[in-house]
Parts: sequence; structure tokens; C-alpha cells
Amino acid sequence: MKRENYGASLYLRIVDELSNGSSNVILIDPDSTGIVALQARDGSPEDADPIFVNDPPIASARISIALDELSFSTGSRGTRLLWGFRRGMENPYNAGLDATTTNEFSIRENAASPSWFEAEFAGDGGLRSGLELGRDIGLEAGVAGLNLAHAEHRATMGARIEFHARNGAVTARSVLVDASGFAFDLAGHLVYAGGDYRGGIRLARKSALKRALKRLVRAIKNVIAEETARTPLLTRLAWADERTAFVAAGENFGVGEGARFYDLTQLEAGRHPTMFTVTRAYSRVASVAADGPFAVGDELASLEDGENPPDVRGGFQPLDTNSGYRIPAAGSPDSSLPATGLPGLVTLPYRIWRWTRYDQPFRYRGNSDRDAITVAVIDSGVDYNHRDLRKNIFLDEAIGSAGFDFISGDARAYDDYAHGTEVAGVVVGAAKNAGGTASRARILPIKIFTPFGITNSGAIYNAFDYAVRAGAKIIVTAWAAQVRSQALIDGIRLAEAHGCLVVASAGDRAVDLDREPQYPASFAREVSNLIVVAGADSSGAPLARANHGSDVSMYAPGFEIRVARPRGAYATNSHSGLAAGFVAGTLALGWSRCPGLSVFDTRDILLKTSNNHGVTGRELFAPLFLDEINRVCK
Repeated sequence: MKRENYGASLYLRIVDELSNGSSNVILIDPDSTGIVALQARDGSPEDADPIFVNDPPIASARISIALDELSFSTGSRGTRLLWGFRRGMENPYNAGLDATTTNEFSIRENAASPSWFEAEFAGDGGLRSGLELGRDIGLEAGVAGLNLAHAEHRATMGARIEFHARNGAVTARSVLVDASGFAFDLAGHLVYAGGDYRGGIRLARKSALKRALKRLVRAIKNVIAEETARTPLLTRLAWADERTAFVAAGENFGVGEGARFYDLTQLEAGRHPTMFTVTRAYSRVASVAADGPFAVGDELASLEDGENPPDVRGGFQPLDTNSGYRIPAAGSPDSSLPATGLPGLVTLPYRIWRWTRYDQPFRYRGNSDRDAITVAVIDSGVDYNHRDLRKNIFLDEAIGSAGFDFISGDARAYDDYAHGTEVAGVVVGAAKNAGGTASRARILPIKIFTPFGITNSGAIYNAFDYAVRAGAKIIVTAWAAQVRSQALIDGIRLAEAHGCLVVASAGDRAVDLDREPQYPASFAREVSNLIVVAGADSSGAPLARANHGSDVSMYAPGFEIRVARPRGAYATNSHSGLAAGFVAGTLALGWSRCPGLSVFDTRDILLKTSNNHGVTGRELFAPLFLDEINRVCK
């Protein structure tokens, strides 16, 4: 598949649009990658110029255009998957800037499961159903199988346009456009007479990005036209004799009889400027009458009817505006309920029901402790409305919600799988969990997984960046992947640089991490702020399916733990992610008693007090840890 550099395409298309079929022609500075000036239209050949003027045009403003949003999303609301970047969410892993920072967790086509996180998301403990928001409709009859899939997608592009005036003033405008499309997949599988036959039909409208780019070019063109109309025309006094003077602008610049100019050169020199009035306009020049002294070569700036020149100290001031310019498309990715085609019609009632159940908005109750330690749970989301969790949820006042969903690109980090809610509940002692958990900690829900364990590198890196910016002291990653991720290690190092501990699950594939690395656990030898936790049973022995090896820092309860589940439910579950939650809660409790401790001091006390305990000799012993914290902080 051909990859397109949309930034370069945008620039070239803008140049082409303004050069051909536009009332303006651009002037390209050979020493710059930007659009520099607006030049003239073709002149009227009927009115020949009385003199020949070959003066180059004067740049009234330098124009820079930056592509600041490029995203492609499929589905809607709780099932939306977002690729690329939104404004304020760009990072090296979603901007496509170079080959070393690409998405490391792409959906694997024709795989039994698209997830790189099978241990957490392949079981039957989640909330998934066979009819997952129209993901597919399975019709099985005997030896024949037929699968029909339909998905809508939307491309969004945005740009920032800046007009840099000669006096340093900057006028900034932003544009945002979108376009929609669809994908349709029909696949059949038949086993007959010992043969295995597969076939399929695929149809996708892949033009969404191209149509969004076309709309963006048109929107930018309109903005340039608007700002050009507001910006004074700059020209120069090109020629003069004893009777007449000529300026290097005529009908090609829309200059007509009666147009007025002032001497910008004189104004910038601190002198009162001479005024010029056009007596006759030709094709590329105009004759003018002056009310004072002047010199050939002086730069002139145009005035509107009734407008006076600026103050001597004011200089050239273009009109400033920061208004956005948007070309909306039908529907909205946040509110639409796509129901195109048979799958949409069949599943629409189910979709509406599921959205109300699994994509709930945060209902803030104003009872969050602002002074408590913030623990970020990077997972499948959190049921922030659960009665055992809502008092502990971190409110992000900037977006008016609890955390963020980086896999969908919206402010609803609601859990539609249950894994994140289970871990968050253990951190704060929900569902009557005991064992040193932090009942006053604030949970920051950060969603990076769909119910099928799908994520991407851009979402992972943004999750760590968001947690750090929100002031989280502890980050919980209660999952493991088999692929080494540069985005993941960069996120952990970002947390390390900001004094933030990362508590990671060792994973649950029953493998030796020294021989078969799992991540983030196997990053423990590369960073100093990572604590790797494996689950233990009620006797303190490691869980049978828990990973092991030298990278495991300690063991904690992870067997038959009563946990909170989405929609106010409860269950009993066992996995190393719960053990990571216990350690994170214990750390938060200790840190709240001694907030002056550094991240490394707190880590060292935790590891020191866990030595020589339990079957493994490295088991969490919360009472001793808290006693040591109290002793150190006296």
C-alpha cells in the first residue's frame, strides 16, 4: 500500500490551488519552505501600461501552514478506534514522522485474536459478547461458515495557518475538516469432501482521507482569501517625473481610481507619511498624486475608505483574528449511531443498549480528595461510577471528566472489559478488599485497550504523558505483552524523569522472563522506577500461571480476590494484575504518610521490607512497610 506524506501533499496542493484558478498567485521564497507572499492577478490587456515596471512584489505577510491534526477512526463512541493524532495529542508514535517510531501493535489480519495482550484479554472473564457492536455477525450452519463485517470510518484533518506581518505581529487561524467512509467484508468458509475452501469479497471506500485533504485545502484557501482581504496591499513608488508618479500596482491588484496609499518607508523612519491618491489605474501600474515629499523606491501601504494611517510609532498592523474555520461533515463521531447496511440495522438496538451500559459519562459527585496520592491505572478503563470507586476518582477539570480514552480519542475512559476496574478496585480497597490498600487514593482512569485488547503505540505513549502531566505519583500497568515496545519504554522513562513509580504485572503465561521476555516487566533491568509484581495464592506461593524470573521484584495477593466490576457488579478473580494493584495501593498509602520521600526511597523501603517474607522470600508485607515509612518520616 502506498504511503502518502500528507504534510507535503497539503503544501503542494495549496501552492497549486493558489497558483491556478485563484484570484491570487503565491510567491515562493527559494530559501524557505513556506509560502511567502501574495502576488498579483493577471492584468487587463485592454489598458496598456504607460511605463514598464519590473519591480518584484512586496510580501504583505509570510504564511506558514502546519498540519496539526490527522486522524482516522472507525466505529463510534465505545467502539471507536483512533489512529493518528488529534490536536494536543501528537507524539512521535502517532505522527508518522519516521520509520523508527511506527505503531508496534497493529491489528494482525487473519489472526485468531487481534490482541498482543492475550493473557489478559483472551479469557472469558470479560464483558464481551459474540455480537460486539456490529464487529461481525456470525452465521454457522453445519460445516459452512459465513461472516459479514461492516465498519464505518472517519478521517479528520486540521491545520494551523499563521500570517507573519513585517512588524512581527502574527495572525493565527485554525481549520478542521472531516470526511467519512465505510468498509465491508464478506467471507465464506466451506469444508466439503475433504477439501477446505475459503473465499471472500472485500469492499472499502478508502477515499475518506483523500476527501478530507481536499476539504482541508479548500478551507485553507478560503482562510487565506479572507486574511488577504484584511491585509493592506504593499507596493512601492516605482517611477516619477516632474508631473506624475507611478506605483507598482494596478488593476492586477484590484487597485482602482481613488485608491489611497501612505508612505510606509517614511512612517517606519518615524516621520509623518505622505499620502498618495490614485488618479488612473492601468494594467500593472497606477498613476498617483502626492500631498508631500517622496522618493522613488519608497514602500507604500494601502488604506481602506475613510481609514487613516497608523500612528508614527504604530507601524504596519494587520487585522488580528483567532477564530476557527470549520467545514463540518454530516454527523459527528461522538454522537452518531451508524446503522448503514444490514449489520447496522440488525445490531442498532443492541448498540444503543450497550452504549448506555458500557460507555457511560462520568457523573462527578464532588467528593474526591484533592490532597490524596494520584494513582493512574493504564488499562481497559475504569467504571468511575461504581459505588465503591466513585469517591476515589480523579476529576480532570480541564476536560470535565475522569481521565481519558486514548484508543477512542474521547473523554470517556469507561471500562467495557472489566480488567481496569478490577485493578483500580484493589488499589483503593473496593469490594471490601483488605491488605494495605489506599482507601484515600485518587484513581486516574486512562484507557488504551478495546475489549479485545487492541491498542497502539501512540495511545500507550500518550497515556504515560497524560499521567505525568496530571500529577500521578504511581502508574499501574497490570498487563503484559510479548513484543518489546519503544513507545512503552519511552513512557516508563518519561515517568522516571518526573519521579513517578510504575508498578507492572509480571504477566500470566507461566513463562520464565529470563528466557521469554514479557513487557513492561522485562524493562526492569533498564529503568529504576519499575516494580514488577507476580501474583501469589493464599499460602504465599506463586500462582501457577504467573510469570517468574529475576525481573520479578516481589509477590503479592492475586488469588481469588473479590473485585469490583463495571456497572456496579462484583466478582472473584485471580491474576497478577491484581497483585500489582495491591502493591500500588500499599505504595500510595505509604507515600501519603510521608509525601516528602523520593520515588527511589519509597521503592527501596518497599523492596527492603518485602525481603525474607513468604514462600518466595519476596512477598509484600504491608504492615512492616508502613512501620518503616513512619520511622523514616519521624
